Amino acid sequence: MSEERPADAGPDISVCIVDAQTPGNVGTIARAMKNFGLEELLLIDPPAIEPDGEAYGFAGHAREDVLPGAEEIDFDDLCANYHTVGFTAITGEDSRKHVRFPYSTPADLVEELRGVDAPIALVFGREDKGLSNEELSRLDQVAAIPASEAYPVMNLGQAATVTLYELRTLTLEDTQLPDTEPHRAPPRKSSASTTTGASS
Repeated sequence: MSEERPADAGPDISVCIVDAQTPGNVGTIARAMKNFGLEELLLIDPPAIEPDGEAYGFAGHAREDVLPGAEEIDFDDLCANYHTVGFTAITGEDSRKHVRFPYSTPADLVEELRGVDAPIALVFGREDKGLSNEELSRLDQVAAIPASEAYPVMNLGQAATVTLYELRTLTLEDTQLPDTEPHRAPPRKSSASTTTGASS
């Protein structure tokens, strides 16, 4: 886990990938982590990650730190040491489907995770079938990305990237974008406000 953080720092957020089947998705997620200010990548039963292989090819600058620093752990350690948020495309519809319901969206998580006083792991499952019901039942929260009802299942790397973008206010102090506020033109006066009182 990460070293102790300053008291005024944001939540301590890691990303965990469970049983990824392709190294390229691991590299894609590492790159997204680098984009949005995360450093700790946790891997459960990962594919082979070779320095000259697909994961490093997809990782961009994350090949320098996030990917080589990835830590292999098991599911028991994950549940014991982190506040866990498991992601799924398919949720329950009501409380009778308790394993996948209730759920949060990534936008909801911004406030829900802000006050968590423990290391947090965002947990993503296998490319073909995600996280199992048994795995989800052991996690602290369930989350899902709103998408088309006809086709809600996203690529593993895409799902992680969308999630990290939504959580960027928790993980980034600044972005590359300059502040636009000082350069905005003043509001234009309406014609009514500039008309003199001709009838007075």
